[in-house]
Amino acid sequence: MWKVSRRSRALRECHVGGHEDMGIMTTKEKAISVINELDDNASLDEMIERLYLLRKIERGIAHADAGDVMEHEEFMAELEPENGK
Repeated sequence: MWKVSRRSRALRECHVGGHEDMGIMTTKEKAISVINELDDNASLDEMIERLYLLRKIERGIAHADAGDVMEHEEFMAELEPENGK
């Protein structure tokens, strides 16, 4: 089972459903929005981690929009041989 931190979950919800305008924002505006949601004492590493997660989410959405997806069962079948090593 995948574990998602509260921060990661909050970013995903912010990007996917929390901010309806997130899809029409420029990349710079999205980055600023993500950074502004961090605590004032957030480290540079936390900012980089959050921006990297935003990038991964956007790439995943682009793949899904392009039809480059796979069913959960198919993914699990591919994953199982790796787990058996």
